[in-house]
Amino acid sequence: MSSKGLSLIELVLSLIFVSVIVLAALAFEIFSRQALRSSERRAHVLNEATFVLEHMRRSALLAIGDGTIAFDGTPSPAPLTLTQPFRICSSQTCGNTMLLIKQDTNGNGMRDPDGIDRIVGYALDADTGEVYFCGDVVANNFCRDSDDREVLSDNGLDLAFSWQAPPDNQASATRINVFLSLCFARNLVGTAQDTWETNPHVAVSTSLRATLASEN
Repeated sequence: MSSKGLSLIELVLSLIFVSVIVLAALAFEIFSRQALRSSERRAHVLNEATFVLEHMRRSALLAIGDGTIAFDGTPSPAPLTLTQPFRICSSQTCGNTMLLIKQDTNGNGMRDPDGIDRIVGYALDADTGEVYFCGDVVANNFCRDSDDREVLSDNGLDLAFSWQAPPDNQASATRINVFLSLCFARNLVGTAQDTWETNPHVAVSTSLRATLASEN
């Protein structure tokens, strides 16, 4: 009797021990899957942010203008007359805060009249979350037509621009700081699913320089 009772106790303890191991393994598996999913989603957002910044960098390579002209950072009400390679247009003027870039389209190293050279823009639509590129900004700071508007990301949270002072701390319109914040799914923002596992947020920044523009 004693031997049978001891065997029963051992069996119960063994079942409990195995159950603990199984539950721990399941918990680890669930955590690993969540961590993997979160990492994959974060990587996706980072790739998207990198794509947007690289798109801006390529556009900035064609920026041309006179960066020595004095300015106070005031948004330009008439971007078609801007002489700087970059201009930050306020939301009051452009509808959304927009970075305007005057591009040397024909590659002659000179600022030519509009229609030969062009002005392009980057902005975030605060209502839809679309980070978009306008390939031909015309009067009133709008894309010439729908074909000139390219959505780079539809999960934008913030897009901001600021002037970057050169080493001598004198204002220069040849350098721009860019801050970009994206998430995995903008429709989840503010919901119970807006967590780091399900909807990771990523913030990145960079600086753009108009290498074709004059600074001296």
